[in-house]
Amino acid sequence: MVDQSQISLEIKDAQIDEKTFFKYQVPAKYADVSVETCNLQPAENIAFAKAWAKNPFSTVFIGGYGTGKTHLAFAMLREMFRYCPHKIWPRYFTSPNLDAQLLQAVKSEDGDAHKLKDLGQQDLLFIDDLGRETKSERLKRQYFEILNFRYVNNLPTLLTSNFHLDKLGDLLDGAIASRMQEWAIIEFNGPDLRIFKPNSIK
Repeated sequence: MVDQSQISLEIKDAQIDEKTFFKYQVPAKYADVSVETCNLQPAENIAFAKAWAKNPFSTVFIGGYGTGKTHLAFAMLREMFRYCPHKIWPRYFTSPNLDAQLLQAVKSEDGDAHKLKDLGQQDLLFIDDLGRETKSERLKRQYFEILNFRYVNNLPTLLTSNFHLDKLGDLLDGAIASRMQEWAIIEFNGPDLRIFKPNSIK
């Protein structure tokens, strides 16, 4: 089996740039997003994205389906590549996909310690659709270890979710939800933007 974490390190060592990230990590649907394509977002969200990009910090996007959370998150990452003075290599996962990888890791001969360490130490970790993964005590433990490590080491984490923090506390871990309260929380309260712009907003 190909070691995806090793591939990530090889790409990272070879070239840390916008083009490489959007080619290898980003779904085709979001390959061309930018703050300019977020024209249905309120002005304050665009201003936040531009400020965040210069100095990324842990942020949670919360809101209903189709309000543009993932779209804006990828636009922020593009801005980061262009305007952040530091080289930062982000890693992207949907929460269900990450759950599947964590399940495989825990079944491996060496356990999940290496996987948890790898995720905990990423420059920037982007987990999309948090709360849609399979619920289990195993996952609660793994997410706590990953997110708590990043929390105590001030490593930027970017999360999107359809659930508010109290619900995420029920689904994952109350201690993690409590820590998230110290992060920037942006609520997306608008309508489903897919109605206005099909196939381009999430």
